[in-house]
Amino acid sequence: MKRGGVISKRFLKSIRNIVGKENLLTNEVSRYSHSYDATTLSYMPDAVVIIKRLNDIDKIISLANEVGFYIIPRGSGTGMTGGALPTGGGLVLVLDRLNKHRFIFNHLPYIETEPGTLTSDIQNTAQLYHYFYPPDPASQEYSTIGGNVAEGAGGPHGLKYGTTRDYILYMDVVTGNGKNLTLTRGKDDNIIDLFCGSEGTLGIIKTIGLGVLPEPEEHSTVMFVFKSVSDAMRMVSSIIR
Repeated sequence: MKRGGVISKRFLKSIRNIVGKENLLTNEVSRYSHSYDATTLSYMPDAVVIIKRLNDIDKIISLANEVGFYIIPRGSGTGMTGGALPTGGGLVLVLDRLNKHRFIFNHLPYIETEPGTLTSDIQNTAQLYHYFYPPDPASQEYSTIGGNVAEGAGGPHGLKYGTTRDYILYMDVVTGNGKNLTLTRGKDDNIIDLFCGSEGTLGIIKTIGLGVLPEPEEHSTVMFVFKSVSDAMRMVSSIIR
C-alpha cells in the first residue's frame, strides 16, 4: 500500500516512538537489504520498520495520513512481481514477525493466522490435526501467508484444489485511510477477491482465516511413459476432465 510522498527524516522520531528504536532501521545496509525482492529490480527506501504488534500498523498508517509518506508492506520479499518494492522511497513495513497462528476446531475447522506466518508452517499446523492446506507455491518454505494472499499464490496443487483465494474464509485488513475492515466469505466475496492478488495496493492484511481440507488418505507418485507428446497431452486432458 502506498500513501502520500517520501517520508521526511523529521518524522522518523514519531515512528521510533511507535515501534521502538530497535525496530526502526535507517542504516544503508538495512535499507538496501529491503530494497529488492525476487526480481532483479532494486529501489532504496527511506527507512525500514520491523512490525511486531498488529496495532502498530494502524498507528503508522494514521501518521502517514497526517504527514504524507509512502508505506510499502513486505513479507519475506519472495515475490516475482515487484509488489514489495519501494519504487518511490518511503517506509517499508516488514511483517514477517507477525507469525502467530492457531488451528480452530469449529463446525468447519480452519486456521487463523497473522500475515507473517510461513506458508509451510500453515501446512504443518494443518497436518498436525490431520488436515490439509493445499496451496503450495514454490516459495512455500520461506514465503509468508500474507504475501501469498497479496500475490494470489498457487502452486502445483492448484490444478486440483485451487489457489490461495479459494481458502480465504475471512480477512481483517486496514486500508490506506486507516479504516479497519473485516471481510467474510459469503458477504464480501468480491472485495476479498480484489485484495487477493492486489500486491498490497489496497491495504494491509492483519489477520486471515484459512479453510483446510481433510488430509488425503494416501499419497503416491506415478510415472507414465508415452510414445509422443500428443499422447501425453491427451492423457493430461482426460485426467483434468
